[in-house]
Amino acid sequence: SAAGQLNLSWQDNADENGASADDILFVTVYNPVKGTAVVSINAAQRSAGSLTLNLPSGYSGDAVHCYAGFFGVRVLLGTATRNVVSDSMYAGPVTVA
Repeated sequence: SAAGQLNLSWQDNADENGASADDILFVTVYNPVKGTAVVSINAAQRSAGSLTLNLPSGYSGDAVHCYAGFFGVRVLLGTATRNVVSDSMYAGPVTVA
């Protein structure tokens, strides 16, 4: 990874428990050292399986906490209900490149 980048990967489990390949990943990266967070609402589709997230260059070397989840594309269209949003998962502490 380049400085200020964070690589995330996940298993594409489309068609399991209502998941769909076109579900949208949302990610929150909290930096307790800086007291700030980066939120990416439309980060990638579930089918992509990975993402390189560009963070502020000042995050480089800091341990951050990552949270991620998916929501159905209908959420973006405004036609969805709560049941198309997954629980968020704690992806653990990670040191930013």
